Amino acid sequence: AAQQTAPAIMDAASVQRLRDQLDSACGSGGEAAMEAARRIEAEVNLPPEVCAKARLDAFYEKVLELAEDSVVNIDKLEGLAALTSRLGLTAWQLRELQSETGACEALVQRAAGGAESEEADARARLEKARAALLGEA
Repeated sequence: AAQQTAPAIMDAASVQRLRDQLDSACGSGGEAAMEAARRIEAEVNLPPEVCAKARLDAFYEKVLELAEDSVVNIDKLEGLAALTSRLGLTAWQLRELQSETGACEALVQRAAGGAESEEADARARLEKARAALLGEA
């Protein structure tokens, strides 16, 4: 039994290390932190589905943080949309997240409320960010 739990413990620590690095990559860590996260994925040889879930979880944390902001504008939405490609999230993952939580569409609606008085350019930017966040791009 001890032999069976050792890999699980190592995997749990590896997953936590990956999640911490992904949190940094989604925050101020930028591309360097994202590269470090990719190196962790390669080093620890976690199953692809575990890595994909960790990336999606990191993204969802950012979605929840933005939902708590008093102002959700197009710039913030575009930043969130850019994260989808940096994290390598699939359209399927984003559609599943949307169907389970509705969070991304809610953020788009909040940003749209502030953009109504703005120009067509703002509406086009908003639609592009929406498509990326909902896996429709």
